[in-house]
Amino acid sequence: MAIPVANWLKGITEEVPWFPTTFACTIIALLILVGILILWRGAKGDDISILWFIKITPNAALKKAKEEFDDINKDSAQKTMIIKLLNQMSLEIPLLTQRIEPETFFSYRDSIYDYILPGILSIITKNKDDGHRIAVFIEENNELRIHEGIGFSPAGRENLRLPIPNSAAGRVYHTGEQYYCQDLENDNSNVFKKNHQSSKRYRSLVCVPIKYGNMIIGVLSMDGENPSSFNKDDIHYINCFAASVAPLLYMDLDLMGKFDVERSDEHGDSSKERVS
Repeated sequence: MAIPVANWLKGITEEVPWFPTTFACTIIALLILVGILILWRGAKGDDISILWFIKITPNAALKKAKEEFDDINKDSAQKTMIIKLLNQMSLEIPLLTQRIEPETFFSYRDSIYDYILPGILSIITKNKDDGHRIAVFIEENNELRIHEGIGFSPAGRENLRLPIPNSAAGRVYHTGEQYYCQDLENDNSNVFKKNHQSSKRYRSLVCVPIKYGNMIIGVLSMDGENPSSFNKDDIHYINCFAASVAPLLYMDLDLMGKFDVERSDEHGDSSKERVS
């Protein structure tokens, strides 16, 4: 069998002198291409198969290190966006002090909320299949209502009322302590009260107080359709946004005539105040 093959190769070589060189170059090119693909898949941390029966599994530590590096890059990009948004808020909100006429103030205020709230949503949202809503709640007639919000239906935004303190946001407003639940369907704290009239289904909820000095003037609330929508860093960022929006909300409520301040701590501690 070897002799006919050798004779065939010899005949091809005599008839096509450039065949050996071309054939060798083709084999080398294929080997180089396979090598590049192996290196590329290895760099990605993927399993590598050679000739369909030789399987190479990358080092687990290398794969873990790559995943951690990717997480660091994502976290760094998120922090950069947060810093930019907070910086812009710090530039825009003080400009409201120059707009003391109510018509001018409220128009510019709306523009700032329209910038801030979508910015927070885009930064905190990690998965496209995890819908979020965000709202600033304020007190009205011993209940909380939506002052500004995104993701709510017009009717929901207009009619939603949360009792104080018998709701998650209401309790935050009453106590000044943040609330976070990773899965509301398994919440045993008895803090969250389901709104049976709501058509929106969500599993995660975080509510943080909006404080101006010692006063609790509102609540920043954000929910997620999936369980565990927020991690510890997200909670910290949401608290930062609540602190940054506090001067805007304070000026807003002041022009609305909301500052008949009531000292409300049930232990007589004057360090806590709420807008009534």
